[in-house]
Amino acid sequence: MKRPEIWGREHAMAFADREVARRYRHRPRYAPAAIAHLSALAVAPKVVLDLGTGTGNVARPLAPLVTRVDALDPSAEMLAEAQGLPGGDDPHIRWIEGGAETGPLDGPYGLATAGSSLHWMEWDVVLPRVAAALAPGAALAILELSDRAERENDALPDILSRYSVYGGRFRRIDLIAELTERGLFTKIGGAEFAETIHQPIEEYIAAFHSMSSLAIARIGADRAAAFDEEVRGITPVDERGNVVRDCVTGVVWGRILP
Repeated sequence: MKRPEIWGREHAMAFADREVARRYRHRPRYAPAAIAHLSALAVAPKVVLDLGTGTGNVARPLAPLVTRVDALDPSAEMLAEAQGLPGGDDPHIRWIEGGAETGPLDGPYGLATAGSSLHWMEWDVVLPRVAAALAPGAALAILELSDRAERENDALPDILSRYSVYGGRFRRIDLIAELTERGLFTKIGGAEFAETIHQPIEEYIAAFHSMSSLAIARIGADRAAAFDEEVRGITPVDERGNVVRDCVTGVVWGRILP
């Protein structure tokens, strides 16, 4: 079965863009309780493989809790950005430039993680590679983050549809269901971790341009400015000009199937 078109390689290539990498820091973090849960999932030797690490939103906070994190990503720009962020110089992290399909692995790993990244990869290639590099009993943990500021803003979907490179073709797809239906993954458990953050409106808007579908290089500077203005106009803020984001980090962990 072919992967959904919205996760095609031409869209993934946007993360090689320096401006996309620079704006990625404005995405909400994964809840600290979710990161702590990942450390508890890791079995001996407590070495973690973080697939598609990006700017290290999993790797940086997880590194002090485990023996080592191998943080793998094909984008040199994302890795450079990661190393300049808090925790990016932790000696427990090995930043490795390479795709999950061919990049160097140095197992055995006590856990593999993927936060907002696995959907971009060639699952039939990546998952068997990862399975072979895992220690006995080790799991793959997949993270997903959502927030109420976006879920409950009824005007936002129309704006996203009009400015995104996907246009009206975008549809939400359940990654876990896709992997399960293909016989590649079986879920063992899942948990959600809530956290409320208060984010300046301009940072909230900038985060949209860290998305492949809204990268400024792809939609153009004029359209990006118009997008920003529309989002600014429909997004509620508190008395300090912050967007209140009730974020939920979902973690699903399970076994990669042979």
